[in-house]
Amino acid sequence: MKPAVLFGVLVAFAVGLFGQAPPKDVDGWGKIKWGMTVAQAKSEYGDQAQSSDDEGSVDAKYVQKLVIKSFAVGDVRMRVSIETRPNSDLVKQVGLMMAGPSDTASAGFAYNYLKGSLTQKYGPPAIQGKDTEPVIWSFPSTVIRLSISEYWGVFLDYTATDQKARDAL
Repeated sequence: MKPAVLFGVLVAFAVGLFGQAPPKDVDGWGKIKWGMTVAQAKSEYGDQAQSSDDEGSVDAKYVQKLVIKSFAVGDVRMRVSIETRPNSDLVKQVGLMMAGPSDTASAGFAYNYLKGSLTQKYGPPAIQGKDTEPVIWSFPSTVIRLSISEYWGVFLDYTATDQKARDAL
């Protein structure tokens, strides 16, 4: 996408959202709500969501149960991973990463595009590092983390907060 066209799209997006207050809470990602089962998540995305071959290790914090191999987030193609805790059927995390090979330019574009879109939708991040360091939005039910890696490209995670831990604070 040419820079002038990209700028026009971002300006139009910003104008469309101008005056909208960011949400006070985020209870999932897309059609997925925290606490729904893998079967419910599968029914929401139908044939797009396929069962995953990657059950992860026994020590893994999250286990990938469903995957959407190519999902459009604006102009960025992402691979979506729908995950649970080990030995659970309740969705606790949705991870997105660039679909297909990535180079520095495409990863940089995707990172900046997603960061701008997330800021428009959720307001300024709670934590913002320098340049391409992780950016984090925090809500009562969800933590959203955007990061970039030269090797893997862009990562975007929506993770359900641990309510028991939050209540203990």
